[in-house]
Amino acid sequence: MIQQPHDKFAKQFLEELLSPFGEVKTNREVTDETRFVDVLFSPTPTSAVDAETLGLLGRIAVLNTTLLEPFRNQPSQAQFAIVNSQFAIIILGNLYRQMNQLFNYIFVIANCELRIANCSEYWLEILIESELVEKTKFESLLQETREVGKILVASTRKIKDKINNRN
Repeated sequence: MIQQPHDKFAKQFLEELLSPFGEVKTNREVTDETRFVDVLFSPTPTSAVDAETLGLLGRIAVLNTTLLEPFRNQPSQAQFAIVNSQFAIIILGNLYRQMNQLFNYIFVIANCELRIANCSEYWLEILIESELVEKTKFESLLQETREVGKILVASTRKIKDKINNRN
């Protein structure tokens, strides 16, 4: 990676400035696609009080983990838009992965619940057909179990369709 003198200076300057308040990593590879950010800062819990001496930088940095991209000169609107779009792509990519994980988790739960409903229906039918219980007393429970199964099938299909449409 080619590094301009001002880029190197800015990274060293931010590292010196922020290191008393938390962990600073320069040229950090960011997961998603392979990308690098100039400075990745993670504040320590006790750094909030002292960071006010850094002014706006301190207030921004101690809020959360912060990605910093220093520029030698004031960035043009195009440069600003590029940096913001890069960050937006990273954030949206992470959100997309988290949503897919959540949908997959819900799909697994719905499948488990459907199996439980099917198993309950099976055992209720056995109890009724073997005449171990009165059919009139358990018929309504069997109908409710079938309705729950239908709801779970519809929910599972809808979740599966959403997962397939997102990929």
